[in-house]
Amino acid sequence: ILVRDWLAYHRLIGFDKFVVYDLDGSLAEAVAPFEAEGFVEYMSHWPEKLSPGACAEVHRAPLPPGHGEPPWFRYCTQTQAESHCVWSLRGRARWAMLLHSFDAYAASAEGLRDGVGPLLERLEPERGAMSVAHVLRYDFGGAPVGDGPVPSRFRWRQREPLLMRGFRRGVLRRGE
Repeated sequence: ILVRDWLAYHRLIGFDKFVVYDLDGSLAEAVAPFEAEGFVEYMSHWPEKLSPGACAEVHRAPLPPGHGEPPWFRYCTQTQAESHCVWSLRGRARWAMLLHSFDAYAASAEGLRDGVGPLLERLEPERGAMSVAHVLRYDFGGAPVGDGPVPSRFRWRQREPLLMRGFRRGVLRRGE
């Protein structure tokens, strides 16, 4: 349900397409309806598509004692997936946003009642000179309220944005 809610939310706010990279094929059933509609391009078993056998040994290795979830090295193809995504969308998308997991939701301090369109329209005059726009990251959490979609259930938000590589405020990098 988490994956379906996540995709439905982003479609609702105006995303046209998602490219989902899956390590082991476990998301196939959840993304199937969205893939059938053309909203999702699904890369099942991404490491094997990238380079057969490249991460097989890492993914089969037992977890080290005391680890409740896979260690970072299990995600050895994340950088390649991001590069593949951006390059494969060249000429097919005016904007691309990298969301690294199903608990990362696009949002705006102004709200997204009208979707992402107005936000992107404000950035459009600068698009030709822009290589990347960094956005602030806030974590949400707390006890879930109700049984609606995930974004409406978690209402606690941290006061200050999470520092990513030392940036406190959004940064716009202009192309030369």
